Amino acid sequence: METTSAILLHHYIGGQAVTGRSERHGAVYNPATGEISAQVPLADAEETRTAIAAAQAAFSGSRVAASNTFISVG
Repeated sequence: METTSAILLHHYIGGQAVTGRSERHGAVYNPATGEISAQVPLADAEETRTAIAAAQAAFSGSRVAASNTFISVG
């Protein structure tokens, strides 16, 4: 399918937009029209490791409650 103006998206790693290094992209299709609405970068192994490390750092330490911790509201 052809598109007229597909948006080129970026990775978001550590809260920052990061351009993909692999120069490979995957199409994002609009389900209503079947047209390509965006292109997403496909991450290489190093970008994947960087994103995982950033996510682990964001959720490390006391910032994350254990899964068996509940908050009572009311």
